Amino acid sequence: MKFDKILLSLALSVLAAVSAAAQSDESMGFSRIVRDPASAAMGFTGKASDAAPAWASFSNAAMLPLGSVSGAAGLSWQSWAPQTLRSSNISAGLSYRFGIVGLTLGFASQQEEKYEMIDEVGMPTGFFTPSDMVFGGGIGVLLAPGFSLGANARFLSSTVTADDKYTAFGVDFLAAYRLGGMTLTTGVTNLGGSVDDSRSQSFHIPGSVTFAGEYRTVLAEEHGLRADVDADWFLASRAITLGAGAEYDFRKCVFVRAGYHYGSEEAVLPSFVTFGLGGQFKGIRLDLAFLTGNDALGSTLTLGLGYSF
Repeated sequence: MKFDKILLSLALSVLAAVSAAAQSDESMGFSRIVRDPASAAMGFTGKASDAAPAWASFSNAAMLPLGSVSGAAGLSWQSWAPQTLRSSNISAGLSYRFGIVGLTLGFASQQEEKYEMIDEVGMPTGFFTPSDMVFGGGIGVLLAPGFSLGANARFLSSTVTADDKYTAFGVDFLAAYRLGGMTLTTGVTNLGGSVDDSRSQSFHIPGSVTFAGEYRTVLAEEHGLRADVDADWFLASRAITLGAGAEYDFRKCVFVRAGYHYGSEEAVLPSFVTFGLGGQFKGIRLDLAFLTGNDALGSTLTLGLGYSF
């Protein structure tokens, strides 16, 4: 059977297996935030890309065996929704490839602006700082030339109020196929159980069926271009998100990026515009991404430092 038929069969099986599990409410939307500044600058795309292996535990471990580097590490700082939530996020990622097998680890911690707590009679009782955390890892295996499978598992923790603390697990299962400059990937992302708040209301973490693609080409040997498209259909909310981004590089040293992310009405991430810059020298990367075009998330800034070998 050809690999394109394998991918199609996997996608149809995933849709049939999980469509009946849809629920009405979602929680832990922070688990869908893109931590890699390069992908953040390209409309929150990149699940079909091997350009940022350090962040594969947040994206797609199936891309690790298809990549060209042996190991990578990354750190990022993010000012998320500085005009509303005022969340400060710190993230780190690692990956290493052993021949046909790639391994990855990732961690993210974020804190929102503290607020004053009020009791039942209107008296202040102190201050509280909401916080979230993600810790996970993944593995990717090359099964045949150009074809790989990957799996990620992550632990999610969210403290929303003094009485509401959630914990949950999410998993990804994705397949990737590369032919020349084109890469396609599909599977399920962030599948997990439900969590209950202090009022016994149940929420599902935002899992989705994922489709993504990337095309790369080189122009006149010094100029490179890649374009990425990601699409997600969310199982709980039935929302849809679509991302499209492009990157131009000069001698793989200077990068210019832009993208657009569309989120339907019930999506955990709304619509916005992104752009960014990057530089790379002897394996050291410095990247910046800026998000705009949305009242709630506008002026979000992501800075990242990375190293690959």
